[in-house]
Amino acid sequence: MKTDIKAIVASVVSGNQYAFRQFYDLYYLKIYRFIYYFLQNSYDCESVVSDVFCLLWEKRHLLENVENMDAYIYQISRNESFHYLKKKSSEQCISIDEAFADIPLTADSVVDTITEHEMMQVYRFAVNKLPERCRNVFLMVREQKLSHKEVSEIMGITPGTIEVQMNIAIKKITTVVKAYYPKLMATEYK
Repeated sequence: MKTDIKAIVASVVSGNQYAFRQFYDLYYLKIYRFIYYFLQNSYDCESVVSDVFCLLWEKRHLLENVENMDAYIYQISRNESFHYLKKKSSEQCISIDEAFADIPLTADSVVDTITEHEMMQVYRFAVNKLPERCRNVFLMVREQKLSHKEVSEIMGITPGTIEVQMNIAIKKITTVVKAYYPKLMATEYK
């Protein structure tokens, strides 16, 4: 059974807390996954997700004018994630749990962990260099595992445009990865 999001939103706008709980249940996992890409930390992610839902509740009167709810929520989530990262970078604190969470046990695992971490940094750097629309399409398809059709509905663009944006993203990411790891990419198919 497909949920009638417009009816739920109309109830949320009127202040219905039960409807807001339904709205929360519908969007929580999507928002969490999207924000996790930016923050890479469950604790921080849960905090920002909570902030997003508080903001949606406080500004619920604006929801009735939203045509594409998914795109609207993703935009708010992205903005709140960046705001949180900016605030956190000025604090420069680390919890004891985070400091000792992933201590490798052997010399090989140390090298593997460093290499994996470095490669993830290069990947994130490459993704963050993408133009905004291209990056959003790429994240929704690759990180959130949404279909091209779902992404086209969320963003209000054609599936063909999604395909073009994915091709652009993959080419640009590959170019960045090649710059950092030329030997890794040296065995391309011709």
